[in-house]
Formats: sequence, structure tokens, C-alpha cells
Amino acid sequence: MMLRNITMKNISKSLLAAAISLGLMAGCNSQNDSETPTPMVRFATFNLSFDRTAAGMLAGELSLSHTEQDALLARLADGTLSGAEKTKALDVQQIRNIAEIIQRTRPDVFLLNEFDNDGKGSDTTDLKAFNDNYLAHAQHDEVKAISYPVLQNFATNTGLMSGHDLNLDGKVNNGPDDAWGFGNYHGQYAFAVMSQYPIDTKQIRTFQKFKWKDMPGEVNPVIDDCNNAKAPIPAGRQCGDAWYDDAAWQAFPLSSKNHADVPV
Repeated sequence: MMLRNITMKNISKSLLAAAISLGLMAGCNSQNDSETPTPMVRFATFNLSFDRTAAGMLAGELSLSHTEQDALLARLADGTLSGAEKTKALDVQQIRNIAEIIQRTRPDVFLLNEFDNDGKGSDTTDLKAFNDNYLAHAQHDEVKAISYPVLQNFATNTGLMSGHDLNLDGKVNNGPDDAWGFGNYHGQYAFAVMSQYPIDTKQIRTFQKFKWKDMPGEVNPVIDDCNNAKAPIPAGRQCGDAWYDDAAWQAFPLSSKNHADVPV
């Protein structure tokens, strides 16, 4: 009888301990369930390769409505396109492919690299066209359309002629190598931002015109390819001289495109 009583007491204690443990666990679960989950914001950067061989080409492709895109791609499929129209159709397909990737990954804020603009970055027409004519249409049965209400373009040094002979070929403003940033036209290889969240545009800082000479530890490169018959040293310059003359060096920007602080 005494053994039975001891056993019953032990069982009772065990049950009580279990009940307390379960109560504590239930309390913990209840507390966790009531907490608001921490929101996740997805940031992304994407090299789109939306650069074209001439200014305005990308704008023409982005401005096509979804119906116009379908018609153009149908002609590409049946082999009736050639020349510039075929190039345009291939570019449209490229844009659609990129749009599908964005629809699959669904970033909240993302940097669009190599997105051509007018060089000044003051207009968002092409960004809106990309949003409305491509991203806003599901590019595959497995994905959903996506839209970005906040669009921000940026000025760039690519294709901006320097007024100097930067590549030392003896000519001034002679092609993309004499631009502050390599580009066949001003605005090629630019960049932009699309966002689901507001951008504090008044607090954006850009460093497009920050000079290389003002960077701590700056060094003007020197001419060290001294016996190249295909790239002779220009008259008046010699081996070991600074690559950029004083006028070019004083104006040379650090950014081949731009640097920007963008508060989101």
C-alpha cells in the first residue's frame, strides 16, 4: 500500500510537471504567434544589357505595346523579318526574357545596370515603358506580372565627350575612347532604380562630377607603352610623361558612369 501511494504521488508529481511544462510551452507559442513577423525587403542588382548600337533604339523597343510585341515576334518566328526589323524583334525577345527573370525573382528594390537613357537621366519615359509594356504583363504561365510605382533615372558620363584626346591618338572627341566614360553616345550603359518603396529624392547624392584628382592617393597614369608602332606617342609627348595633360586631368571625373546615394 505504501509503495502504491509513493508511486501515485510520483505519478501525480510527474503529471503536474508535465502540465506546467505544457503550459509554459503553450505560453511561448502563443507569444510567438502574436508577434508581427519582421518584413523582408529584397534588394537586387541586374546587368540588363539594355545598351543598343544607337541612341533611341531601346526607347523604340520599350514603347511597343504587348500586342505590337506579339505581332513582331510572330513575324520573327515565321522568318519574314530581316535587317533592322529582325534586330528589333530579337531585342524585344531579350527584354521579355529579362522581364520574366524579374517576375520570378520579384525584388522590391533593384538597380538596373546598362539601361540606356538620354545621358542626363532626367526623364523616366523609358523606365515607365519597361514597367508598363513588359513587367506588367506575365511573361510565362508560371509567373505573375509585377509593377514598380517608383522610378529613378541617373545622369551618366558614358558617351559624354570630354573635349580632350584621352586615348592619345592625336585626335579630339574621336569616338567612345575620348568620352569621360566609354560609350558611343551619351547615355549608353547608364543605370536606373525601380522600387516598391518611396525614394527620398531630395536626399539623393550623386558624384558624377567628382574629380579623380580630388581622390586621396590619386595618381595620373604615365605613358609606359613607348615602342608601339600601332599606337605611337603623340607629338609633343614622350615616354614617362603623365598620360592625361593638365587640362584633361583637372576635369577628369572619377566615375565612368556615376556614383549615387539613394535613400529608400
